[in-house]
Amino acid sequence: MDYVGAIIGVLGTILGGVLSYAAFHRNSKKDSEEEGKSSGTMLTEIGYIKGGIDRIERKQDTQDARYISMAERMSAVESSAKTGVSFSSAGSIPPRSYHGLKKARHPIGLMTLLYFLYISAM
Repeated sequence: MDYVGAIIGVLGTILGGVLSYAAFHRNSKKDSEEEGKSSGTMLTEIGYIKGGIDRIERKQDTQDARYISMAERMSAVESSAKTGVSFSSAGSIPPRSYHGLKKARHPIGLMTLLYFLYISAM
């Protein structure tokens, strides 16, 4: 009868080890799934941020091109104001802004000139 108690003890120990291994394996799967979900969510959010940055860069490139165009037009206005050339020969500058310059008869500030060019471009 002594052996029966020892055999039950050994079987209980082995069963306890098997059950603990099964629980450990199941929990490690859950941990892996949760880690994968959080990793995937983070990568998705990074993708959205990257897309937003790309859109901002495209808009900035468009604004840079618009600024360069305005600077070229302003340069044409300044040179024609110094030489007295009419805007009809300059081409892209509308006559509406030229009439405002002709009436002023004083040097126009950069911001005022940019404002006239911006309004005429609309």
